[in-house]
Amino acid sequence: MKKSLTQISLIVPAHNEQESLSPLIREAQQCYEKFGIDGEIVIVDDGSTDQTSSVAEQLCERNIAIKFVRLKERSGKTHALKAGFHLASGDVAVFVDADRQYDLEDMRLLYAPILSNKYDLVNGYRVKRQDSTVRRIQSRAYNRLNRWVFHVKTRDSNSGFKAMRREVFLAIEPFLKKDFHRYMVSIAGYVGYRILEVPISHYPRSAGKSKYSSPARLTTGLMDMLRVRWRLQRFRNSVKTY
Repeated sequence: MKKSLTQISLIVPAHNEQESLSPLIREAQQCYEKFGIDGEIVIVDDGSTDQTSSVAEQLCERNIAIKFVRLKERSGKTHALKAGFHLASGDVAVFVDADRQYDLEDMRLLYAPILSNKYDLVNGYRVKRQDSTVRRIQSRAYNRLNRWVFHVKTRDSNSGFKAMRREVFLAIEPFLKKDFHRYMVSIAGYVGYRILEVPISHYPRSAGKSKYSSPARLTTGLMDMLRVRWRLQRFRNSVKTY
C-alpha cells in the first residue's frame, strides 16, 4: 500500500506578519492540493504586536488542517520553531519564514528527497538572494565561517526554508538555545545526518520589515558558532544518528 503524504507539517514562525500571512497560507494550501499532499500547517505567532494572531485564528477557523499557537511575548525564532515543531504531528517538518520571500512550490524539492529515504535534512539554497547588499555580504562571511567551524559544506546554512525528519529535530533540539536555529543544518551535518542542499527561489519582501538586519550579528554569530561547536564536541557521543 502506498504511504500517505499526510506526515508533512509546514511550520511557519511569524512576527508582525499580518499582511503576509494569509497569502502565504493560501499558497501553501494550493501547493498541497497541486502535489497531492494532505498535510498540515502550523503557525507560530512570536509575540506579534500587530494583527498576526487575529489573522491566524481566522485561518484556523476555516481549515482544520491549520494549527496555531501564540507566544505571549517575543521569544525569538529558535523558540518559535520549537513551539511549532511540538505542535506538529508530521514525520517530516518543513520550516518556512512568513515573509513570503520563498516560493512554496519549492517545498517539493525539500521533502521529496527525505520521503525517498535518501536524505535526512534538505536545505534550500537561495541562488539569487533578494536582500540588501549589506545582508548578502554578511551572509557570505557567515557561511564561510560556518563551513570552517563545522566542516559542513553548505552554501546557505541560515536559509529560512528547509525540511527534516522528525528524528533529526529531536536529536539536535538540545543544542538549540536562543538564536541557535541558524545552526540547525550545521549541527545535523556535524553529527552525521545525511544533508542535501537544493537551489530555491528567493524574492524581495512584499510587506513588513526584516527582523535580522543588525551588523553586530556577524560578531555575535561567530561567538555562537564557537559555543555550539564546543558543546557538540563535548556531547557528540550523546547524539545518535540512525
